[in-house]
Amino acid sequence: MRQQLVDIMMKPMSFAEIASFRAVAMLPHIPNALRLADVYAMAVPLFLPSEPLIHKFVWPDDPLPLLSKARPPRMAEPKPSAGSSRPSPLDFQIAGRRFYQFRWERHYWLQYTEWWLRPHLLHFSSARDLLEKATISDEALLRISDAMRSHQAQLQMDALDYWQTALAAALG
Repeated sequence: MRQQLVDIMMKPMSFAEIASFRAVAMLPHIPNALRLADVYAMAVPLFLPSEPLIHKFVWPDDPLPLLSKARPPRMAEPKPSAGSSRPSPLDFQIAGRRFYQFRWERHYWLQYTEWWLRPHLLHFSSARDLLEKATISDEALLRISDAMRSHQAQLQMDALDYWQTALAAALG
């Protein structure tokens, strides 16, 4: 089977065009991203970077530019003990592009991002690993797509239940 790699960022693509691919490799660009939800809702299997590579993309820039003036960067520290409080995301945001620092803190907060919360996502550790994993069988991709579709249906039911309850309470 001939594999084709297409950069979907080179030109605008419709949802139908995106949904026609066997799978999509996506590099995160912020902690929350609509394009992940869109492609997931289409049940197109998604390849995402695994840890620690994903941190380079999820936390790409300092969203609070003046924070570095108020709080100088601290050196990377060992993982806190089990009884300590959760780390502040502000601690590692000032590190900017130094994604190799604050690995434990970034690992902690990654679990709350859509990039890590959604089930049935495929992960790669390098470009070579991605190319190797892209040879996954059509049958395996179909199983993943079906699982994604089922999960998306459950998300929709949960949202409908929530908003029906909220509407009933508001009108009630």
